[in-house]
This record gives sequence, C-alpha cells and structure tokens, in this order.
Amino acid sequence: MKNNKYWAILNKAEISTIAWSKMEGISIFRIEYVATFERCDNGIGVYVFFKTDKEKEESEITDFNRKVRQYYLDFLLELKYPFDRFPNVVFFFDSDENVSRNYTGSYFFRLR
Repeated sequence: MKNNKYWAILNKAEISTIAWSKMEGISIFRIEYVATFERCDNGIGVYVFFKTDKEKEESEITDFNRKVRQYYLDFLLELKYPFDRFPNVVFFFDSDENVSRNYTGSYFFRLR
C-alpha cells in the first residue's frame, strides 16, 4: 500500500509527541487519527487523549493544547509530511475518562 509512508510519519510524530509531553509535565495518554490519504481528502484529524478529564481541563487552562499542536505540526514538517496534498491537520482534545463514560470505552465509536 503506497500510503504506508504517511502512516509511518504519523506513527513517528505520535511517539515523539507523547515523549515530549511527558518532559513538559503533562502526559498524553494516546493519539488516534481519522485519515484515509485518498485523493478526495485534504487532511487528517488528530485526536489527542489525556487520561483524565482533569488533565484535559488543565491542558486547556495552561495553553498546553496550543503547544501540542505546534510541536506536532513542526515534527510533521521535519518528517516531510505531504502538506501540499493533505494541508488540513485538525486537532481534537479529549480524555480517556470521556471515552469510557460516553462511548463504552470504544475509541472506534469516539472517532466516528
């Protein structure tokens, strides 16, 4: 599949962003994506999950979400993500607590 290189870029960005967030003092629990990398698409959805609602709220108050966006986008640029083909990288922030409470713990349902 020719899109594997794009998924590899996202995987590297995810690993780096999670490690960076720990050094910044606010741990990201996981990152998920909504992306197809098809001709009809023009971007991806990046879903950043904190473990708790409280951590998510703290990230909003401290402007950490903006820092996450910037770090992630800079890293994609460094990895030569194809911004010319998929320029819209949209971020969503949520918590694992919310997924457990409102989506029966299913990230599949949360991302739909």
